[in-house]
Amino acid sequence: MASLALTSSLNLRPRPLSAAKPRPPAPAPKILRLTPRFRSSIKNSISNSENPLSDDQIQFTTPKPAFLVPAPKRVPITVASASAAAAAPPAPQPQPWQGAAIKPLLASIATGIILWFIPAPNGVSRIAWQLLSIFLATIVGIITQPLPLGAVALMGLGACVLTKTLTFAAAFSAFGDPIPWLIALAFFFARGFIKTGLGNRIAYQFVSLFGSSSLGLGYSLVFSEALLAPAIPSVSARAGGIFLPLVKSLCVACGSNVGDGTEHKLGSWLMLTCFQTSVISSSMFLTAMAANPLAANLTATTINMTIGWMDWAKAAIVPGLVSLVVVPLLLYIIYPPTVKSSPDAPKLAKEKLEKMGPMSKNEIIMAGTLLLTFVGGLGLSWQLSFGILVLLYFYSHYFFASGAAHIGAMFTAFLSVASALGTPPYLGAVVLSFLSNLMGGITHYGIGSAPVFYGAGYVPLAKWWGYGFVISVVNLVIWLGVGGVWWKAIGLW
Repeated sequence: MASLALTSSLNLRPRPLSAAKPRPPAPAPKILRLTPRFRSSIKNSISNSENPLSDDQIQFTTPKPAFLVPAPKRVPITVASASAAAAAPPAPQPQPWQGAAIKPLLASIATGIILWFIPAPNGVSRIAWQLLSIFLATIVGIITQPLPLGAVALMGLGACVLTKTLTFAAAFSAFGDPIPWLIALAFFFARGFIKTGLGNRIAYQFVSLFGSSSLGLGYSLVFSEALLAPAIPSVSARAGGIFLPLVKSLCVACGSNVGDGTEHKLGSWLMLTCFQTSVISSSMFLTAMAANPLAANLTATTINMTIGWMDWAKAAIVPGLVSLVVVPLLLYIIYPPTVKSSPDAPKLAKEKLEKMGPMSKNEIIMAGTLLLTFVGGLGLSWQLSFGILVLLYFYSHYFFASGAAHIGAMFTAFLSVASALGTPPYLGAVVLSFLSNLMGGITHYGIGSAPVFYGAGYVPLAKWWGYGFVISVVNLVIWLGVGGVWWKAIGLW
C-alpha cells in the first residue's frame, strides 16, 4: 500500500526532447531521469521522521524508480489506553494490626512489674503484695483496654496461676459460684431476645391488643417490659434495645414529635411512664437488673442467708404489680397527655407484626428455652416439672414434619433438663421415647403414615387436626396415668 501511494505521487512521463541539431556524439548514452512533481507525505514521514517537511516544502532529489524503492518498514505504534490504566489494580493496603493495643498493654504490664519488685511494706506478706501488683495491672488493663475486658481479666487470672501467687483452684473458685453464672445466663437471654426479635414481637402484640387509648397504650408497654424483665438483666438493654425505639415510633405515629410543640400530645407522658416503671420491674426479679445478684451474694456473705430467684420474686410480686398499676395512672392524672386516644398505635403495631411475619424458628427456640428455664426455677416437685416438660415436648411437634427431626432437635435437651430437675433419668428417657411416637397423631404431616391416610381424602383437614388433639389428650392420660402406675410397679421410679 505504501509503495503504491509513493508510485502514484511520481510523474512517470518522460521529458520532451529539443529539436534535432548536429552535435558531437556523446561519450556515453544518457539515461531517463524522473523528477517528483510534489513531495509525498508518506515518503516524507518515513525518510525523515525526525524532521519531516511541511506540506509546502519540496525536496529536489532524484528518487529511484518505484520498482527500485523498497517498501517502508512498518513500525508498530503502541497507544496507552486510559481504561486499561484505570483498570490497573491499586497497590494492596497494609492490613491493620489485629492483636492487642501495644501501648496500653505495655502500660499494664509495666505497672505490674514495677510493683512486683518494690519491697513489700511491713506487715504485708510477699504473696499478698504480688497479688496486689497483678490486681493493679489488671485494673490498668481494664481502664486502657488493650484487649476486651474479659480477655484482660483472664490474663490476670493466668498471671496469678503462672507466678504461683494463687493455686488454680483458688484463682478460678469464683466460677463455682452460681451468682455469676446466673448473671451470664440472663445476659445470654437478653441477647437472644434482641437478636431474634422476640422482645419486639411481644411488645407489639401487647400494643395491638390494648393500645387503642393512651392509658391502655401506656399499660401495654409497662407490662410487656415487666414480662421481659426477668430474662433481660440490663435495664439499659431493655430500654435502648427494645422499648425506646418502639415508644418513639408510637409517638411519631400519634403525631407527637420533639421540637414542634406536640411533645405533650403523648410523648412526654409515655416516656416518663416507661422510665418510672422500668425501675419497678427491675426491683421485681433477681435477674431483672445486673446489680441484683450482687446484692443477693453480699447478703449470703454478710448474714449467711440466701435469697433465691423464687424468694425474690415471691416477696416482690405483689408490691411490684401494685406499683405498675398505680404509677402510670398517677402520672396520667398529674402529667396528662393531651391526646386521650391512640387509634394509630394498634394499627402501627399490627403493621409491624405483619411485616415480621409468623414466629421464626429462632424465636420459637428462644421462647422454649426461656420457658424450660422458668420451669426449672420454680422449685416444683420432679413429677410436676416432668409433666410440664412432657406437655411442651409433645405439643411442640406441631412445628415438626417428622419424628426424627423432632427427636434430633429436642430429645437431648429435654432429657437433660428433666434429669436436672430430679426425674429418674431412665424413666425420663423411656417416657420421651414413647411420646416421640404418640405425638405423630396430632397433625397430617407429623409421622410417616399421616400423609398416606390423610391423602386418601376421606377426612377434612379441620376434623383431622381436631380429633387428633382429642386423641392426644386421651393418650397422654393413659400413658402418664396408667403407665405411671405400671412403671412404678416394675421399678422404673
